[in-house]
Amino acid sequence: VTRLQAGKLTIELQCTSVSDAVVYTVDTLQGAARGKRVTLSSHMERHLPLVCADPTRIRQILIILVDNAIKFTPANGAVEVQTRTFEKNPAFLLVEVSDTGCGVRPEMTERIFEHLYQISDPGQAGRKGLRMGLHISKELVTRQGGKIWVSSEPQKGSHFFFTIPIFSLASWI
Repeated sequence: VTRLQAGKLTIELQCTSVSDAVVYTVDTLQGAARGKRVTLSSHMERHLPLVCADPTRIRQILIILVDNAIKFTPANGAVEVQTRTFEKNPAFLLVEVSDTGCGVRPEMTERIFEHLYQISDPGQAGRKGLRMGLHISKELVTRQGGKIWVSSEPQKGSHFFFTIPIFSLASWI
C-alpha cells in the first residue's frame, strides 16, 4: 500500500495470457481450498484473446480475490474462476471469481474496495485480515486500464468481477 501511495508500484504492460494466471492461481491455492473442504475450479472460454497487462499483477489480483473467496466460504462450498470476453465491451476480457460464501450486504459493496475498510459483521468476527487486499486489487486493475466490482447477496455468496484490456496492435502504437 505504501508503494501504491508513493506511486512506486510498477506496472509493466505486455501481451500476456490471463489463462496462464488463472491456472497458476488455482494450482497455488488448491491446497488451501482442500484444507477448508472448499471446491476450487476454473472455467475459461475457449480461444481467449491475450490481454495488455502485467502478468505478475494479474496473478496478484487473482490470488487476493481467490484467497478471500476461500476464506469466506464455509466447508463444502465452492469457489470458481471464470474468464470470458466482456459482452458489454468486447475490447476487454472479463474475469469473475465467485463463491458460495457468506456474501456481503448491499450497503457494504460500495465501500469494500476502500483502503483499510473491513465489513463489521458479527458473523465474520473470527475472520481477520490486513484489510488491504481488495484495495490493492482495485488499484492494480485500475492502473492496467480495467474496472473491478462486486455483486453479492448475504448468505448466498459473492461474485467479484474485473476487466482487463484485450491486446491489440493499436494499443502498442
